[in-house]
Amino acid sequence: MLVSIFDKAEETENPDMFSPQILGGKGYGLWKMQQQGVNVPPALIIPTTVCVDYMQKPKTVMKSVAAEYSAMAAFFKDKMGYMPLLSVRSGAQVSMPGMMDTVLNVGLDASTLPYWKKTLGAEACQDSLERLHTMYGNVVMGLPRKSLEGKVHTAEDFEAVTGLPMPKAKQQVLGAIEAVFQSWNNDRAKFYRKLNNIPD
Repeated sequence: MLVSIFDKAEETENPDMFSPQILGGKGYGLWKMQQQGVNVPPALIIPTTVCVDYMQKPKTVMKSVAAEYSAMAAFFKDKMGYMPLLSVRSGAQVSMPGMMDTVLNVGLDASTLPYWKKTLGAEACQDSLERLHTMYGNVVMGLPRKSLEGKVHTAEDFEAVTGLPMPKAKQQVLGAIEAVFQSWNNDRAKFYRKLNNIPD
């Protein structure tokens, strides 16, 4: 299911996989730059076909995505030597700037917090944590951004404001992926597609 930007089209039985239609605009751009020797961060791409399947069978698709988590973590640890914080982004066949959702700093939790404090410094780590809490609560849980901004400094604050514990790293990744899938059908994305004659 997952496509690495390090994969080579000529080494696969399905070279058509490496196209904007399958990898999405952002994914294809990252893959293409990597193939040309540009130094881009390691990335894994979920093909657009998986998002199409999600619209029909969300639970089945998310089970399949969850089954890929160990391979995902192994990929990043192999390429970087550690598990980075992830940016979970959309990538449609046709660019729809700002219409779909993004979640940043995914994977920051109690178990990884000491490492990132040491690596980023306390201030940058705290800022990253608050941004994650705000974006996760807003994008994944559907809470108003204003109810979260400046109020979710810690995991305890997050639970106090939302009524639910902040998920651990794995569930953060899965929740963010599903939220990006779902954002294909948010009001602004549907309106943008209608305005620009982009098929659903």
